Amino acid sequence: MQITNTTVGIVTRTKNRPVLLKRALESVLGQSFQNWTMVIVNDGGNAEAVDKLVNYYSVQAQGRIKVIHNEVSLGMEAASNIGIRSVETDYFVIHDDDDSWASEFLTFAVAELEQAHAKNPRIKGVITRVNKVFERIEGNIVVVERVEPLRPWLKEGLLPLDSMLSENQFSPIQFLYKYDVFKELGLYREDLPVLGDWEFNIRFMLRYDIQLVPQFLAFYHHRETDLHSAYGNSITSSIDKHMFFRQLLCNEWLRNDIASGSSDTTSISKLNHLSHMMHRQAAAIECVEQRLYQVITKFDGLDGLSKRPGLGKHLRNLGLLVKLWWKSGRTSHYFKRFIESLAKNGIGETVRTVKLWYSIKKS
Repeated sequence: MQITNTTVGIVTRTKNRPVLLKRALESVLGQSFQNWTMVIVNDGGNAEAVDKLVNYYSVQAQGRIKVIHNEVSLGMEAASNIGIRSVETDYFVIHDDDDSWASEFLTFAVAELEQAHAKNPRIKGVITRVNKVFERIEGNIVVVERVEPLRPWLKEGLLPLDSMLSENQFSPIQFLYKYDVFKELGLYREDLPVLGDWEFNIRFMLRYDIQLVPQFLAFYHHRETDLHSAYGNSITSSIDKHMFFRQLLCNEWLRNDIASGSSDTTSISKLNHLSHMMHRQAAAIECVEQRLYQVITKFDGLDGLSKRPGLGKHLRNLGLLVKLWWKSGRTSHYFKRFIESLAKNGIGETVRTVKLWYSIKKS
């Protein structure tokens, strides 16, 4: 499924994380799609450690990896822009040093984007589904603690702009897009120490569309216990900074809207505010739904429950009901109706309504 004559530029930003950079290199080198160029931007870290790793893989890389050393750290987005300026390709992706891909990521992402763009030229980017990997570092070993899907409720098809205005909907490791967008959009904002990818993604979606590839082909790695070391994630170790710069961006958008005379119905800041409020409510409901689904599915099919007459059957029926609810595509709607019924009719009538709904669905 190799796409001939199509090139992909990959930028990896790193600083003093050789254990993770090794995994990132192997992630890229293991791709079934081979027509790529990788630029590693060492942002003020130990140059010798980076060069040693790259030299170790030099035979396998066949000249496709370039290293740029910044004498001092310039920040994530400045490092991204240095890498972007150093390549000229058809497609582009940021592969952070702590993330990874399945071997078919580039093959599927490139093919999906070429097909989608041919049908609709407005589509200039794709994301794949991604698993969030929780891990910790022990010496030179990465220990995986658990894996769970990130934002599994995202529906196949085009990403909704209103959701992106509320908060970032994907990580860089998922996102492959056309390199030529930089000519119109410009590069990443170097004045943003965090949330530069969110700001860029909003600019992207104000002009173009992004399509979801349904396969799980990327891994977004998190280390919750490494908050203050070089191996920490900025999204967890710098949460206050994220909140500060989120508000800074929202204030900036509002000022720009007022200065340009934008009406309330078209203002990006107005849409951002409304969307954020809606998604905070939806996120709370989705959190309850996910937890309930996880609890119920643990009981589904357990033989030990047969020791209590009727309990196993009731729990399995409840498990089936929740699965139907989860797959309905309208989980928030039904959850709201459930709460309204409890408040209006009480627990007895609500249970009878749920049983009736289950019976109809089962038949």
